[in-house]
Amino acid sequence: MVSSCRATMVGMEAQPARPRRKYTVTEKVLAANRRNLEKARAVPKSIRCRPTERRLAACHANLEKARAARRAGTARRDRHGRGFQALDLRQAAGETFERLRASFLAAFKVASHEEERLAGAMAALFWRRWRLLECEACREAERFYRRLKQGVAAERARGRERADAQTLVAIETLLAFSGLGELRVRLAQLSRRFERLARVFLYHRSGQRPDLQLLARQSRFELNLLLQPEAALGNPFRSSGVIARALKQREETVERPLPEPAAWRPWGSGATRLQAAAMPVSLPEDFNAHCARLRAALDLPEGNPTVQAALERAAETSWQRLRRLIDQVERERAALDQILTLELNPRALAERLLEVLMGEMLLIDGARQLEEHFKEALFDALTAAEGRRPCFSVLKPRGKQWEELVAHIVLRQTLAARQAPTQDPRANVPFKSLP
Repeated sequence: MVSSCRATMVGMEAQPARPRRKYTVTEKVLAANRRNLEKARAVPKSIRCRPTERRLAACHANLEKARAARRAGTARRDRHGRGFQALDLRQAAGETFERLRASFLAAFKVASHEEERLAGAMAALFWRRWRLLECEACREAERFYRRLKQGVAAERARGRERADAQTLVAIETLLAFSGLGELRVRLAQLSRRFERLARVFLYHRSGQRPDLQLLARQSRFELNLLLQPEAALGNPFRSSGVIARALKQREETVERPLPEPAAWRPWGSGATRLQAAAMPVSLPEDFNAHCARLRAALDLPEGNPTVQAALERAAETSWQRLRRLIDQVERERAALDQILTLELNPRALAERLLEVLMGEMLLIDGARQLEEHFKEALFDALTAAEGRRPCFSVLKPRGKQWEELVAHIVLRQTLAARQAPTQDPRANVPFKSLP
């Protein structure tokens, strides 16, 4: 049906549309709306939110879409995508992990189902390691730039002095890198599990106990790892029983049939209120933008060459520190691609892969050195801009005496460890046979 103002006849030109009058909400209309709202609120929820046929059909359609996305592995797991704590990487990680797993199977030349599970679990450990480093790098960048976004102005608004506000901003930017301790523990867990799986693989292939002990002590219960599913072998962060129960519960949840419309309960007042997620922080495009953000956050003056030199050193060291974990992932991926293409026996291949995993000590030490250089550059920039203030002493470098003391302590610990017995008395106990 065509409106009269737009209707045309053959041989006649189209009439222009009439301008619509702007609708004005009068007091009479507002009073009527308020009366209608009061009437709607007076209706009981059992009637207002009753499960109608249209509402039930929409709920069923949304549930089918959610289950289809979950089966396809496209549902969002966490804020960093398919992360290192995923239960089953073969369902969560997609084709990228499948290619990595296939390269491990080809490099180890698996000949049985048990060897395939072990090689696949070793590939999962490398995948979790890389995702762990990437997730930690994302968290560091978010914390760092979130604090730079607030800057000195937020602390001055709270009544702090300028020097105190600058010191607090500098300290909190350093605290953005405070996750290295937990990162080191998790990386060590992945490395030890990889060495244990490599020993079990070599024992299963040759029938002899391998003398491979670089990161983890040998145990007579290591052969029992073959009793665990592949998802548990490649996940040292959770026990095998927890993973098995979680996978079974997920399978039952996905395969459960849709309920009948009569079994659906109407929506009521018991809905939970979700807290709003923090707004994502925009990352700088290049080093110059990073340096500009650091200057604006600390409110440093321009035109002073001493301040400019110290600021550039602080920006350079913090930029390298923020890129440290991502660069490590790229180096390890390149090294792994080169190692897996070599024609090596399983023992030599396992040793080469362990060398890649043992680089975590250099990674953590290098990251901490960059943090110390960043701290020293912040101290130089603030003292050059504001002069020596008592609050800046927190950022003061510790000097060579402190480094010599730390080196002396490390040397004493190393000598004590070498003098202690290196072989575990339980190491001579043979593997416990499978039932």
